[in-house]
Amino acid sequence: MELSAVTPDSEQQAFAAQVRGFFTEHVTPEVLEHERVTGDGFNEQVHLALGERGWIMPAWPAERGGAGLDPVRVRILELETRPAHCQPGRPP
Repeated sequence: MELSAVTPDSEQQAFAAQVRGFFTEHVTPEVLEHERVTGDGFNEQVHLALGERGWIMPAWPAERGGAGLDPVRVRILELETRPAHCQPGRPP
């Protein structure tokens, strides 16, 4: 069994940059402040934007509302969302 780390290829690195850009745009200081004050784990604009990309259920097929991402891209999405304090399927 191979247990070494996966080195992302250029397309996967571009996807990671896309995810970072998305969260930079959508998880604003106002969104984070709302979460700090309310703790409700929900921002409609962020969740709608996630849903438009199928990122709420990223591994699901696109025809079922997901993004149809392969396991590496799903993991990239998970890792890149941590700094934004917003995980798909989890509160920001």
